[in-house]
Amino acid sequence: MLNLGLAGRPNLTGRIDVSRLDLDALTQPPTGSAAPAAPSAPAAPSGDGRVIPDIALPVASLMALDAELRLAFSGVTSRNLRQAAVQTNLRLSNGALALAPFNMTIPAGRLAGQINVNAAANPAQYSLRLRSEGAGLELAALSGALDGLGLRGQAEIATDLRGAGASTRAIAASLDGTLGIALVNGRLEQGTAMDALGAMLALLSPNSQRLGAVDLRCLAFAFGAQRGVAQSSAFFMDSAIGQINGQVSINLRDESLGGRLNSNLRVFGLAVRAPFNLGGTLAAPRIGVAPGAALGQNAAGLLADTLTGRIATDPIGNLLGGSDRNAAADCAEPLRLARFGAEGAAPTQRAAPEAATGGPSPAMPSIPAPVQDVLRGLGGLFGGGRR
Repeated sequence: MLNLGLAGRPNLTGRIDVSRLDLDALTQPPTGSAAPAAPSAPAAPSGDGRVIPDIALPVASLMALDAELRLAFSGVTSRNLRQAAVQTNLRLSNGALALAPFNMTIPAGRLAGQINVNAAANPAQYSLRLRSEGAGLELAALSGALDGLGLRGQAEIATDLRGAGASTRAIAASLDGTLGIALVNGRLEQGTAMDALGAMLALLSPNSQRLGAVDLRCLAFAFGAQRGVAQSSAFFMDSAIGQINGQVSINLRDESLGGRLNSNLRVFGLAVRAPFNLGGTLAAPRIGVAPGAALGQNAAGLLADTLTGRIATDPIGNLLGGSDRNAAADCAEPLRLARFGAEGAAPTQRAAPEAATGGPSPAMPSIPAPVQDVLRGLGGLFGGGRR
């Protein structure tokens, strides 16, 4: 039931219950026209080098009236959403919209938080605070942008973001706040994340076999954004084949990437411990191995990073030694950062890193001890040393 007040500023109060809502149908043009209208402009090219879509947000209509409503939507569907339910209280006053509390249930799990839009500001201001509930979101049940990552398991997600602008890209370019993703006892299967891991290994051993599925003890990402630049406070993976950690920055204004990752892996019987440089963009990331990492290849691989052109900052000697250099690193602290202090599930006890499944292991002998001694000596000449 709805009540519309027309005395003074128009206002709407009451409750709206919707049992079925097709979001795609709302955006389709009306049927039955005598002749279809020609498009006013060609669609933006898909290969514009950007991942964040440039969508205008016409929120000026929020200035037309005030409202206090209880909303309950079930059976919400779209091209990338099989089924969803939303329950929230809506309050709109002088162009300031608040959806609080905001509760959303999707096949992957539940999200709770608050959404705010201030259309009276110039440019319009937005804030989003959401956190997954229970065990987290089942990644296999998500669709859309996360479909091709290849991550499986239940991920805890927490966001507290603020931005301003007339479009999605403008908001991203002004973004402030935090984003965290925590995953325990998951799995990495074929997809873009596995492709990135495979690319790292291929830089060190071009003839290495394609990885099969990899069990993940934990995965923890935490980012803090200021004026559209996001810096990681946690970037950590502990898996059946070892660990990867480092620091990553994302400039949301132009979608450029930067950072440095450290690996401590054992794959197909070969111990790999090397730093990697991260560059490129969200649409076309580049991973380059630091020169001292490719110890099992040739001398040229020790001197130049063919992907990024950067000179290694780690002396060769620092990249050698036992494969347990990062063995003391644990999931607890990265997960705490990714959850922003909240409690959550703990991963299983760590097992010794082993080769990933997916096929027979090729013959890839480790570097003989005399060769390691020679390389350590070279590391000393370049200022290296054992840590």
